[in-house]
Amino acid sequence: MTVKFSFFVQAATVFTVALFLGCRVRPDAPMARISAKIAPEQAEQNLSDWFDRAEMIELKGIQLANVQQVIIQDTMLIVRAQAANGWIHVFGKSGQYLGSLLPKGKGPREAINVAQVSIVPDKSHTIAVLANFGRHIMLCSLDSMQVVRKITLPENVSGAVQMVAMEGDRYMLYKDYFFTDGPEFKLNLYDAATETVAGQYLPLDKEIARFLAFSQRNNLYRTKQGAVRFYETFGPGIFEYDPHRDSMSLYLRFDKGEYEFPQTLLEGGYPNLDAFLDVCLDQQRYIWAHVNCYETRNLVLSLYTYNKANYLNITDKRTGVSVSMPSVRDDLATDAAITPYRALPIGTDDRHCILAAEPWELIQTMNDKQQAGELEAYKTRFPEFSRFIGGLNPDANPVLIILSEREPEASNGEQR
Repeated sequence: MTVKFSFFVQAATVFTVALFLGCRVRPDAPMARISAKIAPEQAEQNLSDWFDRAEMIELKGIQLANVQQVIIQDTMLIVRAQAANGWIHVFGKSGQYLGSLLPKGKGPREAINVAQVSIVPDKSHTIAVLANFGRHIMLCSLDSMQVVRKITLPENVSGAVQMVAMEGDRYMLYKDYFFTDGPEFKLNLYDAATETVAGQYLPLDKEIARFLAFSQRNNLYRTKQGAVRFYETFGPGIFEYDPHRDSMSLYLRFDKGEYEFPQTLLEGGYPNLDAFLDVCLDQQRYIWAHVNCYETRNLVLSLYTYNKANYLNITDKRTGVSVSMPSVRDDLATDAAITPYRALPIGTDDRHCILAAEPWELIQTMNDKQQAGELEAYKTRFPEFSRFIGGLNPDANPVLIILSEREPEASNGEQR
């Protein structure tokens, strides 16, 4: 079941929540390597507090819809989006179209839908795609632009909604709903070489999942350094999988203090999802729907709801300092205020955050500046971006805005 919230995601985008009852925040919660206090604030922050430059890229050569994920790999941009000829699309760094992978369909080298793309770490020009409602992993070559292998997942881990590829033909899978009568787990490590489930973590509460489980974006991911991390809303923070010890440990704890959603409300015995959401919407004291974690080398960006408003939260992993904001000023590209949802990435790597903006939104921003008498000043300050936006077709593909994180030595002494 899904519920639409106009206040939470623009254009009636559906957002989803899942209870993490296996790892609750309690006085005896596990210790974390990093602890970050989170509190909703009202001050608008600048992107330049964390990033020092921006680049705009127009994706050309194919019409895309619903861009969900972007991966920077060598000199390529790998884009997960809907298009007439496939699900995965490859572009050069300047936005030129190079080709598409994984056509739509029910054939052996096609997919009905896709949910996640991951670079295979020991085969850097191969991507793994979670497809067909979590029943298959499709391995695709970026060299030949072809599907080279189809992995069928066993019943007890089928139905995964997110996936990351690991070394040695292993895959960590996240599922939020049950499909068998036996015990099931949220995280499952599948060894495709031996066709066995090599590990299972965090038991899935089927009674809760029956009416309170639904998906998130990017809550299972792998960092550039190879760490596999997992986050789920209402949990204590970000967990990290250690392949050497075959264990999960708390990497970063989100300490919400007085804004922590009470355990008694989580365990309220709700008859259905709507009843739980009514409680979330009616209360105005607690943070909820804390979702969608994206990491760079030094930052963690995420989104949450407080008092019916969205907040972007940015945590500096070096200091443990978090800043939450209901509005963000893009002083690096558009010189305009943007919503927290617009400031949330659709991809990151070690040094970059990738945002997406609709061309018509950028054009409207320039029109607003012209009406306010600010356009000439913008052209003087951002001549390259003003020319770029001036040449856009309002119906073109979303524009990628790639933000470069500040160098550590430039930001270590700053107070945020």
